[in-house]
Amino acid sequence: MNAHFLYLFGHLRLLEEQHNLISLNKTGIGLIGSSTHNSWYTEAILHSQHHCELKSVCSLDFPTHSASYFVRQKRKIEQLIEDDAVNTIIVTSIYSDELLKFIIRAAVDEGKHILVSNVPNYGTNELNELLKLAHYNDVNICLDNALYFSPQYDEIKSLLSNKNTLNTGLLRLSAHRQINKDDYLSHDKLRFLISGKISLLLSILPKFQFESLSVQYSRPFSFIEDGDVLIIHLKNKTGFLVSLELFFNTGNTSDQLSLIQGQHDLQFESFLISNNQNLIADENSLIIKQLDHFILNLHKANKIVITSQLIHVNTMTESILTHLTINQFI
Repeated sequence: MNAHFLYLFGHLRLLEEQHNLISLNKTGIGLIGSSTHNSWYTEAILHSQHHCELKSVCSLDFPTHSASYFVRQKRKIEQLIEDDAVNTIIVTSIYSDELLKFIIRAAVDEGKHILVSNVPNYGTNELNELLKLAHYNDVNICLDNALYFSPQYDEIKSLLSNKNTLNTGLLRLSAHRQINKDDYLSHDKLRFLISGKISLLLSILPKFQFESLSVQYSRPFSFIEDGDVLIIHLKNKTGFLVSLELFFNTGNTSDQLSLIQGQHDLQFESFLISNNQNLIADENSLIIKQLDHFILNLHKANKIVITSQLIHVNTMTESILTHLTINQFI
């Protein structure tokens, strides 16, 4: 070996230690989700080629009433998960709890790490069994939201960590999403939307409990039209108000987080699609930050895993869905 090669190799080793990586091998990633969501993560992976590379992509078909739909999707998923070049799975988007659980279990069985954004609807026993298997196979199951990596999220969380700030105020968690009323899995989409916002809420306020719940909507879910809205108000015993706001078929796909409280008025919006055009990823992209955080933590002794808080998320979500049924939204 010449001196120049040895210098370069030593420099790479130094960078490796600085980034807490354990080898020069890149993480082989497989993507599962819609073609649109997969394209966002494909672009993010291209920006993070120093520690990961895309090995396989599984684009899920649009849901149909066909009895063979789930069989076809599971075969495609199994093919990706069983690919030896893939050691890490990212579920970019999914609107079927059945398929989400299938992916997570298949990945854990194969000893492959997995990142999901949607909240799986596990019961306590089912979750405990999964976590035991993940621990045995040394697998990281990470439930993450790209909004966690925005400075505004950190600022809001820091402000609300002070108990004195929880007496009054309004925390708004909003989402713009496309809902096709002909999609027979649309109720799964609704559940994922609500549980995702509840998960975000509990990441900011882990001990939040509501004493009153009220809903407003423009029309029942089965008759959703462009521009329709569902607003869910959760108020705790001190009067602090959380507003979950879902806007349907507005032409954008975005998430918004804002806090209005006395002298504080913080607002942040993350556009995933604007005017039906994918936004160009750069070093400030929340998806890139989410990806980098996930990959770098794979090599730490204490891995990120889904926890028992997931049960709290699902319990609160079911309570809201029951209320929506009583109020004839669904």
